[in-house]
Amino acid sequence: MPRLGREFGRLQARLHAVPAPAELAADAPRDWLSRVLPRHLALAERLQDAGTASDTLVHLDYHPLNVIVDGTETAVIDWAYSAAGDMRADLALTAVALEIAPSPRRSRLRPLERLSRRLAVRAWRAGYRDVAGDVPDYQPFMAWACAFRYRVTDATLGRPGVWATPQDQEQLQRHIDRWSEFA
Repeated sequence: MPRLGREFGRLQARLHAVPAPAELAADAPRDWLSRVLPRHLALAERLQDAGTASDTLVHLDYHPLNVIVDGTETAVIDWAYSAAGDMRADLALTAVALEIAPSPRRSRLRPLERLSRRLAVRAWRAGYRDVAGDVPDYQPFMAWACAFRYRVTDATLGRPGVWATPQDQEQLQRHIDRWSEFA
């Protein structure tokens, strides 16, 4: 996990070095900041008012299931949410995916999962630092990232093969409430 997690972070840092294509920049940042439920739009508005950047190519769904590694080659897939955005938003979404996103594990293995998540976050951040230097402070985007994940989860809840449950939604809302003071 440390080696793959570190490479995962390096890859995201390299992605953030790519300038946003003009086609994506036309409606940024409002187009991607507003991808939350109406009740969470105040978070997006606060971030926009605070001076959110829109000069970087961001994936906005960068997590381990969207990175393919075959030993020598690495590729990022599922670019449906990509935008001209702020790398801090992308980092916050990745942190949410690694730290609290729903998983299929609903058993006594929970402590092992928590440990694995912490190790993955540590390796991801170390890899990002390897390429980009300091990891930008994405804390102001955490409430928005949880709200973004909430909307995505809300749209898929109950579908076959979807791990998320209403309890996961409640957990995301608790994180939104907790992180809102930093937005």
